[in-house]
Amino acid sequence: MTTYTWQTVAVVDPEYMDRGQHIQEAIDLGNGVILGSIPSCIMHFGHLIGEKYLALRKATLAFVVEYTAEMSAEPKPDERIREPLEKQDEALNRIKNANLAVWLAHPSRLGCFLAFHAVQISDGSWLPTRFFTPQSFISNVRDLDAELTLNDFGLAHKLNAAIGDLSPDSSLTMATHAVVTALTVPFSPARLAFFWIALEALFGPDDPREITYRISQRIGLFLCPTDRARAKQIYEKVKKGYRLRSKVMHGLRLAKISSEQWEELMHETENLVRDGLVQILSDPDLIEVFTGDQREIYLDGLAFAT
Repeated sequence: MTTYTWQTVAVVDPEYMDRGQHIQEAIDLGNGVILGSIPSCIMHFGHLIGEKYLALRKATLAFVVEYTAEMSAEPKPDERIREPLEKQDEALNRIKNANLAVWLAHPSRLGCFLAFHAVQISDGSWLPTRFFTPQSFISNVRDLDAELTLNDFGLAHKLNAAIGDLSPDSSLTMATHAVVTALTVPFSPARLAFFWIALEALFGPDDPREITYRISQRIGLFLCPTDRARAKQIYEKVKKGYRLRSKVMHGLRLAKISSEQWEELMHETENLVRDGLVQILSDPDLIEVFTGDQREIYLDGLAFAT
């Protein structure tokens, strides 16, 4: 058996423009994920990519994860290659988490539109094994022109490290999974529903009685513990959002809501989720609270904190 180097590459949508040239060197996003220049080898694979090749020629950035895997014989272009599927899936999951961390740090168009796996053979060249379209994050229309800075990427590294260490069965993990699903859904009631699943995983009470009041209060006090006036404003917004969430969950039509109101509602909901997750994932003590059995006690105690 011989050990070969593999890469899983997710090409960033060329619609994202790094106008300020903040990504002049590769950026370490943690957990083995690098964001940097698109590997030059991909340009030799145009005949395998098809219609996406024209868009690919405009792309400049990619998420890359490198790893090794043993193979019984050197891969050849004209032979079926036995791929290390488990390691490839792990690499894709790391890229997904890193992309989530980048969105949490600063929502923007920065997402993936094409991905592939490749193995490096003995002459140093790279041999692609599979191209596919990953589930891409869909930006809120208000974030389309946003551009990330090095400070944003520094925060993303911190958040990604925290996401990678979460236990798989915690409410915090459920919230991150719901956000990833929401971000892949077009601007629709389903997108709102998944963001609310994330909010309820984080702040929802175990006892469903008076849930609208309690979750609204919890979110307001958690995000603004020292500014009660601002907490009250958030409380009112969450109450309104929860009523609409209930209509969506029960399949009711929202015909009376204009497109402008819907856009505002979605943006507010996304910001609530993002602010909550950033605050939690940036603080090891809060991570322990939200992944352990003290979440209810902590959230109920916010109303009595001074």
